[in-house]
Amino acid sequence: MIQRKQTIWLLLSAAVLIPLWFIPFASFLAGEEEALIFMKGLLLTNSGTMTPATMRFVILIFATLVPILTIFFYKHRKAQLEFCLSNIILSAVLVGMIVVDWYTFSNIDVAKIAEAGLPEVHEFKLNLFICITPLLSMGMNYLAYRRIMYDELLIKSIDRIR
Repeated sequence: MIQRKQTIWLLLSAAVLIPLWFIPFASFLAGEEEALIFMKGLLLTNSGTMTPATMRFVILIFATLVPILTIFFYKHRKAQLEFCLSNIILSAVLVGMIVVDWYTFSNIDVAKIAEAGLPEVHEFKLNLFICITPLLSMGMNYLAYRRIMYDELLIKSIDRIR
């Protein structure tokens, strides 16, 4: 029976992560060059070159597809519970990657950059709405987890009555 409340939460969890595929979550200026940080990688806008971040994008793909896959395991509630927990962990990893990027680019030592002859990084901007989407996904997965657990307990109580 796919028409359950957790299906809505799982679909919303996947839908919330879709903007991360296309919208940059941060940007900064490095000298004259503007750079956009996508989940796919770092895009230098003036030259149009993209430095890929494959692992981050693979985790995003899994975090988006696991809730959709979870919906179709409606006969296996224990597997659904495990998928929800794994997706919460994947979303937490995405949040961690965003925090690491924020910390890395906002706390760059200017003296070391000048010694290396690299352009100075300044005007780091974080798109807060996009950065919150993995947290929203975690919350929606938790709500789906609770509904699946509720169904599991309901089935167990019905089996006890028989």
